[in-house]
Amino acid sequence: MLEEEVPYQAYQYATHTLKPAEQMVMIYSNAISYMQQAVEAINNKNYDMRYRLIDKTAGVIKGLRSSLMHIDAPEDLIDAFLAYYDAIEAQLVKIQCDDDLSACERVIDNLHVIRDTWVKMASQAPSWACQESTDFVLPPDERPDGGFYIVV
Repeated sequence: MLEEEVPYQAYQYATHTLKPAEQMVMIYSNAISYMQQAVEAINNKNYDMRYRLIDKTAGVIKGLRSSLMHIDAPEDLIDAFLAYYDAIEAQLVKIQCDDDLSACERVIDNLHVIRDTWVKMASQAPSWACQESTDFVLPPDERPDGGFYIVV
């Protein structure tokens, strides 16, 4: 099994076993974990590992951004998330260019805010967050843009 297939399989499995809000917690938790590992890679001057981890985080953000096209939400909420994802992506580019640890911490802090919001939403169990997902996440080779559709 290829290394890049493992996360895809985890996400695919999650779409069938976790509630949508729990899926979002998992997605944000993975992005946070990648960023924390990137901090360690920067501290260890392991620039190849830093690059790969930041790239994984960027892939998660790309997937979250693409999922906005598939939800029924107020336009101002979608615009707010798009601006949020733009800011995260800008920080990721900055980190790739100059190994800015403070930028890493800002990204981690920002991801925690949204993740913690999803945790609260999942625990309060609104009806839309408790419905099991029957949607299927298309693998990258079947997507025109090569990314993932994240089910929300």
